[in-house]
Amino acid sequence: MDLEKLREQIEVAVKNAFLIIIEKEKDIYSFALYSDENCETLSVESNTLEYLKKAKIDNEEEDSDHYSKYSLEEWDYSITKDINTFSDINKLLKEHFNLISFENKKEEKIFLKFQTSFYDVCVEVLSKLKSEGFFKEKLGKEIFITFGVTEYEFESSKQREIVKTLNDNKYAEEYLNWMNTL
Repeated sequence: MDLEKLREQIEVAVKNAFLIIIEKEKDIYSFALYSDENCETLSVESNTLEYLKKAKIDNEEEDSDHYSKYSLEEWDYSITKDINTFSDINKLLKEHFNLISFENKKEEKIFLKFQTSFYDVCVEVLSKLKSEGFFKEKLGKEIFITFGVTEYEFESSKQREIVKTLNDNKYAEEYLNWMNTL
């Protein structure tokens, strides 16, 4: 798979998705690009301050504030449910995954190398857009930006690296302080 071409496609899809999101909802404080463990899909997620306040009221556990704020699975999926700017990319990713047989260690190594490269490309796209001021310019404020993978957890050091790469604002400091309590 041509990762440079994929990078360009992802950048266009992320820009389009973000513009759709902020057209629907101006109260967002977060934006995430996420995939799955098999690298078959790519999508976006976002959350609002209003939804976060509701989550606070519904969940009175001590650590729930930060968990609700920074855990993608807790965010408001209704914001992004109709966004399909990634359909061509997802078709390509699924076809790529279906070509891998996993019948031997060599195939598995090839996939793991692709997985790492693909995840890195996703973070690099977000980092590029952040450094160009895309998110702040379009929304008019700083937001929390991240990359995640469903049913897969990065090592703590990798997750910290992602957050530091994509955020140089109050959200990064708050997130990293929260991670220190886990």
